[in-house]
Amino acid sequence: MSMTGDHLAVIPRYRSLVISDEELAHTFFEEKLDQMFEKVEPVMIDFASKAEADNAQTVFFDAISYIENQREILTKAFFKGLKEGFDDYIQGRPIVYPRPIIETDDASRIGIVDNNDLEIHIAIQAMITKAKNKNHQALYQLVQRLSVLRQGKKIAGHDVPACPTHVATV
Repeated sequence: MSMTGDHLAVIPRYRSLVISDEELAHTFFEEKLDQMFEKVEPVMIDFASKAEADNAQTVFFDAISYIENQREILTKAFFKGLKEGFDDYIQGRPIVYPRPIIETDDASRIGIVDNNDLEIHIAIQAMITKAKNKNHQALYQLVQRLSVLRQGKKIAGHDVPACPTHVATV
């Protein structure tokens, strides 16, 4: 029995299944990222056409080239984070996530957070919640199957590689 800390690693004979799933996820997300980047220019041009001031239009046009210039960096970082999640799962470690912007339910502490950071946090949480709700049954079944690969030890929903939380925060 292979252990890493308190977590059980994937049974060796099943590692190839996880690696195969990683390859499928990579192919899927590669296609989705390409589609997303292809939509940047038309969406930004549409926003620019609706902007009331010239300087607001300029911001949208500048964003097109900025995003295009960052595309390779963003794509590499995304796939690096995705791979790290699969590696963590195989080794029996919890997936490491960036520190949450808000780590409390205490409303009085929310005022300390920068408004831009708060908006980003809320958008990411909404995206995660929507994806979890839309795919609840499939995610539940996936957690059950992945738990079997880890010698039957139940894994937390956020420790599933390529789950909504993982994808939204890599």
